[in-house]
Amino acid sequence: MLFDLQSPGRRAAIKVIYSTLAILLGGGLLFFGIGSDATGGLLDALGLRDSEQDSSEIYAKEIQTAQAALKTNPDNEAARLDLVSLYIQRGNQELEVDPQTGQSTATPEASTSYNLAADQWDLYLKGNPKKPDSGLALQLANSFFLMAQSSSSASDARINVENAAEAQRVAVDQNPTVGNLNNLAVYLFYAGRFSEAERVVSQALAKAPAADRKELSKQFDQVEKSAKAFEKQVVTETKAQAQSGGSGAGGSNPLSGGGLGGSPLGAP
Repeated sequence: MLFDLQSPGRRAAIKVIYSTLAILLGGGLLFFGIGSDATGGLLDALGLRDSEQDSSEIYAKEIQTAQAALKTNPDNEAARLDLVSLYIQRGNQELEVDPQTGQSTATPEASTSYNLAADQWDLYLKGNPKKPDSGLALQLANSFFLMAQSSSSASDARINVENAAEAQRVAVDQNPTVGNLNNLAVYLFYAGRFSEAERVVSQALAKAPAADRKELSKQFDQVEKSAKAFEKQVVTETKAQAQSGGSGAGGSNPLSGGGLGGSPLGAP
């Protein structure tokens, strides 16, 4: 194991840090707002369909159609975006949802679909679109956060949060609302990019209503404090992996648990 879990004090310390991280990250996103271009509830934003239907059957034909269009014309931007959207929707269909809390967990199948969506998104961006699709960028950010929440270690969670930040940045460039900026700042903090996060915080505070700035600033202070504790855990885990030649088991998942209020974005 990467952590000394034999010591009761050590186990308690890790539990407190990870629980605090989950609560503050989820709470921060709850206070800041979903920051999405989508309307309706979380299920609408994620594009979830009837869970009783087999996702592979639902999307197979549509995915094949988009793939065929791209085979004919690799520069078909519409088909590329369709493929990104379809993979995200298929991944959403493959999530596990706790019936008691409503909290979503990314299954291995969902993570595979999300990663396929990310691959297609990268190809889309390489085409230098004049105005990247901010709605899909936000959906990708949400997807990566779900994977971070379901990661088996702090290091894996970090990678997924970094990817969430990159996708969120595209959305912010197109639509720099307070909500989008707030969520970008949170992702950047947990990605360990503190200076960049501080710059985004300044932008968010400047755009926020004057009456909300004091409270918003206080929330960012909480997120930054928790992110620094998370950073220490990532460093500890990385060192332990290096010492064990990368063969050690992963640490606890820092973003899992009930601290996110049943939603990966802390949305109502």
